[in-house]
Amino acid sequence: MGEDVLPVIPKDIVFVQDCSASMTEQILHFCKVGLSNSVARLGPDDRFNIVKLRDTVEWGFPGWARNTPETMAQAHAFIDDMRAEGGTDLYRAMQALLTLERQPGRPTIALLISDGHPTAGLTASTDVIGQFTRANNGRVSVYALGTTQTANMYLLDLISFSNRGEAMAVTRGRWGIPDAMVRLTEGVGRPVLSDVRFVFSDDAQAEVYPVQTTHLFKDRPLTLYGRAPREANRIVFQAVGRAGDTQCDMIFDLSLEGTEETAGRDLRQTWAEQKIYHLISDYARRRDPALLETLRETARSYRIRVPYQDRL
Repeated sequence: MGEDVLPVIPKDIVFVQDCSASMTEQILHFCKVGLSNSVARLGPDDRFNIVKLRDTVEWGFPGWARNTPETMAQAHAFIDDMRAEGGTDLYRAMQALLTLERQPGRPTIALLISDGHPTAGLTASTDVIGQFTRANNGRVSVYALGTTQTANMYLLDLISFSNRGEAMAVTRGRWGIPDAMVRLTEGVGRPVLSDVRFVFSDDAQAEVYPVQTTHLFKDRPLTLYGRAPREANRIVFQAVGRAGDTQCDMIFDLSLEGTEETAGRDLRQTWAEQKIYHLISDYARRRDPALLETLRETARSYRIRVPYQDRL
């Protein structure tokens, strides 16, 4: 699948920087370096914005800014002015993202840089995850970076997984923050298909995760983990998404013959882990106790540990 089939499309990206007191000036200094380096890597047709997250929300621009020398200068001045002070109303900042104008065919991506510890407004992590995910409904893709070893990765991990994104944590000290931010930015730097969804034929009876995937990027793999009945010998599915003004529709017909021999324990466990993440995300949205029982039964069947069990 070459670039002539799916060319790189422009994106809209907003950097949400935690500037609360818990970040400390030392950590925020390295975040500011990472922000400056990340903004400098935007594509010529990309649009962007920057948010200072405290117990208030401050925007760098009134709406999406075009990538021009003038807006770059304004962005760097806005970043330089960041100070670590006040509380953390993370939910308010995430809700504010939903006010951004969204143009069909352009992926809307948020990069959240935070320690993940809300101290103002809605502070319960599960409530933040569930309420934002319900309101967002996949419109804004969230990628998160935990800035410390004590970051609340339950919140950052699940708010990303539940909203078309991924999370990572800096575990080797604040010096690693700039490089981690640049890696995240470059990973989502060249989208080729937005609002991707997969539709599987009913007769396959396949159980596939994640249910809601990331957008498709040229420099980042999109991986699905599925399970089908033992008697199934093939699976047909449809991939749908947008590339700018073009609606894309691709059909895949895969043979399953011989896959039992290659599907080892590691692959089965990874599938179960993906299912568990899906169930945790669903529980944050719906708070249905039956989901927790299904989650625990899956963990018992596959002999794996439930992540963030103490938070459920």
